[in-house]
Amino acid sequence: MTSRATPDLPAAALDALRQAYRAALADLIDPQDEAERLERAFQAVVAADDAGVLEPEAEGVSLGLFLRLAALDEADRRFPFADVGRRLALRGEHRSLLFQLPRAQGDAGRRDLLGQHRAWGEGAEARAASHPVRSAPRPKRSRPRVGLVSSDLRIHVVGAFADPLIDGAEAAGVELFCYSAYPGPADGFQQHAAARAAAFRHLPGAAPTALAQAIAADAPDILIEIGGSTNHNQLEAMAHRLAPLQASWLGYPHSVGLDTIDALVLDPHIAPTAPGLILERPLLMPTSWIAMSPGYFREDLPLAAKLPLDRKGVVTFGSAGSPYKYSAATLDAWARVLAAVPRSRFLFVRPEGGSATFRRNIAERFARRGVAPDRLDFAAVRNAHLPYYGEIDIALDTFPLTGGMTTCEALWMGAPVVTLAGKSVHERLSHSLLTNVGLADLSTETLEAFVARATALASEPERLRRWRAEGRRTIVEGPLGDLAQFAGDFFRLVTGALDAG
Repeated sequence: MTSRATPDLPAAALDALRQAYRAALADLIDPQDEAERLERAFQAVVAADDAGVLEPEAEGVSLGLFLRLAALDEADRRFPFADVGRRLALRGEHRSLLFQLPRAQGDAGRRDLLGQHRAWGEGAEARAASHPVRSAPRPKRSRPRVGLVSSDLRIHVVGAFADPLIDGAEAAGVELFCYSAYPGPADGFQQHAAARAAAFRHLPGAAPTALAQAIAADAPDILIEIGGSTNHNQLEAMAHRLAPLQASWLGYPHSVGLDTIDALVLDPHIAPTAPGLILERPLLMPTSWIAMSPGYFREDLPLAAKLPLDRKGVVTFGSAGSPYKYSAATLDAWARVLAAVPRSRFLFVRPEGGSATFRRNIAERFARRGVAPDRLDFAAVRNAHLPYYGEIDIALDTFPLTGGMTTCEALWMGAPVVTLAGKSVHERLSHSLLTNVGLADLSTETLEAFVARATALASEPERLRRWRAEGRRTIVEGPLGDLAQFAGDFFRLVTGALDAG
């Protein structure tokens, strides 16, 4: 948020602006009429910021709003990367630091991003030190006790990827404890996990110290935070030393920022390619850091019988990734691909597609490369996006923050993904996935290579047809589909790290 002089307006008018943007931002949590709510919130924030009355605690959600509507230049002007990141960290707003990942540019940005997370971690550790928890004695056990911490151990993306560990813990010889502070009632996933795990501690709405005390009472040998900074997270519980080995996995594609997290579970493909880009020591899985649970990636999800190319005679590129991941370089690269493939189209599958501001900002970016607005399509849907992969021949990835679940979904639904891999963990998510399903050649290392590879793939219809027909079998028969092997490798990795000290 840039410093602005308050305009010469009556106090009542300034107060009305404050109330308007507060109400509009609070209104965003309701998914009904989402595009209209986004528009109202955007206009209210612009007016409040121009008037100099946008309050510090609104910076994070306002930044996210600007990114979601692809107002990238405005976001940079109003919320400069380095300044806002430091303020978010010092205010303890870890969830908003997620919006900084796609904004980090080059090595300087990567270092600054790491510093922002560490600044948050120092604050969290100070707060934890002021509210110490008492650890129970840790007896000798025949099986190591492993704790998974996330309020998203429910019907959620995190639950979908945690499922293989919950099902595989007993065979791997570990005693699994699950911890959640999700404020809602138990759902089917939680009931399944509670039946499979040694214990499922559900403490609805618990504060970090209360959750930490409950974990300490169980005295786990290994504690793994898997939820990242999603809603209802309790990352600050991990600022306490609750287990001899504390690790992070899955939920956040970057170092969380805590010195009390010793390790980050990765794989050889997702690990940083330069030193000093994570705070923790890397623990590398043999092949993939995740597996795709059939509870979510179901074989019965229908695939389109024909490619859009075969039905329409033109190639359709597309993305269902969240627009907060868009960067100026992402949109420019996508536009360059469309400009290079005659008559091709791009489909945006996102609820933001119903917003006039979003569509206008996207059209302006593509127009800079000579792509007319009538080649852009928008499907304004939420939680009903999978069938739209039947309208996409090739999915184009975001960068530097690449796809995780989005890439998995695209591959499962028959659309190969072209990505640009960078140096840091968050820049290599899709690279790992593509490598593990035999599509490593679709992972590129430069902008020019990204554009060239996507353009070339558009002229390979037989390959597109083959992936749509055989991709699921390839996934199931490879590392992403071998759930038992994944769980065994995972628990051997973390228990081995515990034994190594």
